[in-house]
Amino acid sequence: MPIYLMQNMWLPNATCMQIDKIVRQFIWGNQETGGSWNLINWNMVTRPRINRGLGVRETSSYCWKSIIRALHHLREGFMIRLGTGDVSIWYDKWLEFGKLASILPVVNISDTDMLVKDLWDDGQWNLESLSTIIPNDIHFGILAVPIPRDQNLKDCVVWENSMAGTYTPHLGYTWLLNKSRHMEDDTGKWHWLVKLKAIEKVKHLIWLIFHGCLPTNTLRFRRRLTDNQGCPRCQFAVEDTWHCIRDCRRALEVWQELGFVGTTNFLGGNTVDWIIQQVDSDQGHLFLSALWWIWRQRNCFAFGNHYEGDINVDGSSLGNPGRIGAGGLIRASTGNFLVGFTIFAGVACNLLPELLAIAKGLKLAWDRGYRKIICHSDSKDALRLLSANQVGFHKYRALIFEIRELLRRDWTVRIEHTFREANFCADFMAKFATSCDNGLMIWDEPPQGLQQLLLADIMGISFPRIV
Repeated sequence: MPIYLMQNMWLPNATCMQIDKIVRQFIWGNQETGGSWNLINWNMVTRPRINRGLGVRETSSYCWKSIIRALHHLREGFMIRLGTGDVSIWYDKWLEFGKLASILPVVNISDTDMLVKDLWDDGQWNLESLSTIIPNDIHFGILAVPIPRDQNLKDCVVWENSMAGTYTPHLGYTWLLNKSRHMEDDTGKWHWLVKLKAIEKVKHLIWLIFHGCLPTNTLRFRRRLTDNQGCPRCQFAVEDTWHCIRDCRRALEVWQELGFVGTTNFLGGNTVDWIIQQVDSDQGHLFLSALWWIWRQRNCFAFGNHYEGDINVDGSSLGNPGRIGAGGLIRASTGNFLVGFTIFAGVACNLLPELLAIAKGLKLAWDRGYRKIICHSDSKDALRLLSANQVGFHKYRALIFEIRELLRRDWTVRIEHTFREANFCADFMAKFATSCDNGLMIWDEPPQGLQQLLLADIMGISFPRIV
């Protein structure tokens, strides 16, 4: 985005609104065909990260919007200095402790139109004329306010945090800064979240939890997006944030398998302290990975669009032509290894092992009974051949038609392209195949050396894209 030009040119308001709309669609995952569900107010999203927001900048004038937002808070720093007393007793701020209407539980209807000067009687306060009950502390606070003796003195607005009563930008900024520190006594958790070393999608998940806006069925019920507050996984309890990420039976199975359930205070505390305590422990990275996959698995159950597993396939060639091998693996939606395969196929060009890997991966998934599968390959050439119209005279026609026959079977399967950097596990299996002379081998346990790559994928560790 040409930020420099936007700082020097006045963009039309419609253009700014359209850009902001695109940003909101990106944040909340909206599709062009449907409406978005904005979990958190846009004004909160555009706050700095250290101040509970996401640090998203709006395209319209940031300076003026900040001034307008500050204006509402700055009004609280002003008060009315009494002169003629032509101000409301209840709805104007003429006392240091604020407007009486916001302090008292009830204002008698006969008193609502009274002005401050109506309480003056020969230079003294006459609070007996009020029908509204005034607590003693407020009563004495009113009596401490001096009544003006100068009849020509008019009511005026003054800055109460200045000895002279005048306002300056420096005084306003200092007052706002101190006010924000007192108002937000939970800034520690936002400092912690900003400095957390984790991938952004996990930090975004924690950000939603800290705001109490995780889209569980309880929140969706309150916003009238569903008529069922129950947990979609266990069908046993109301699904609030605690139940979703920890107390559900399926979530507890994960935490127990990873050894978290028996640790100190794992089943106690509030959500924020619980997350911070677990992340700061020796198993913090494992906790973050489990938290993300529990949430992902929950969404699969809730919305019914989950797949039983993912197939990652790849081919390897030591030369072109050269020794070729194909390999791949099937993983559950949680990232766990289910089954893998390797096959050494002799000497050929580098396209054959890519097609062979897709064919053997799909065949293995079908034979193992998986009926909802996504197949990932990093070969664009192989994927183009599978979707091409005229391949009748291609030298690998038989293999291409075999793959197409597998795709036409009665199951839900999709083939997608993935980058090489996201396909390291399949790449490991393919290179393993070229290093030996064995034919097709099925692996029910990951071969030695693959575990670290599997763990990196589960934890969401990203690798730089090599172009």
